[in-house]
Amino acid sequence: MNGSFVKIHYFKEMPKECSVLDCGRFYKLLEYIIGDNQLLGVRSSRGYRPMGIKKMAEIFECSERSVKSFLKKFETLGIIKKANMGEEMWYGVNPLYALKGKYLSQVAFMIFQDELVGEIPDWAIKEYMGAI
Repeated sequence: MNGSFVKIHYFKEMPKECSVLDCGRFYKLLEYIIGDNQLLGVRSSRGYRPMGIKKMAEIFECSERSVKSFLKKFETLGIIKKANMGEEMWYGVNPLYALKGKYLSQVAFMIFQDELVGEIPDWAIKEYMGAI
């Protein structure tokens, strides 16, 4: 964890399809959001790297197969999303469920714009779209 805070938006309830175990895993991942871009990463000798399935399995103390099942479910529900940043694939956390920092970053908006349209005010969408 890098010392910043993560706001958890309880007004956006977790979908009913999420078990208590799923929710626990999700909330554990929030410790690994880096910067204000909503991406999951781990510190390495070269800075931050994308968090992979192997690392998640280690954190959750489960098999990689269980992690893949969890990710598939959360991607389908729009809570976690894959994002290609340069040549690397990252997992991002939908800011409607947990937002790191005070404000939604441009990067986070770009990653989750499909999920955010209809959820945030039109003026905010125009502001973000104008900055792209």
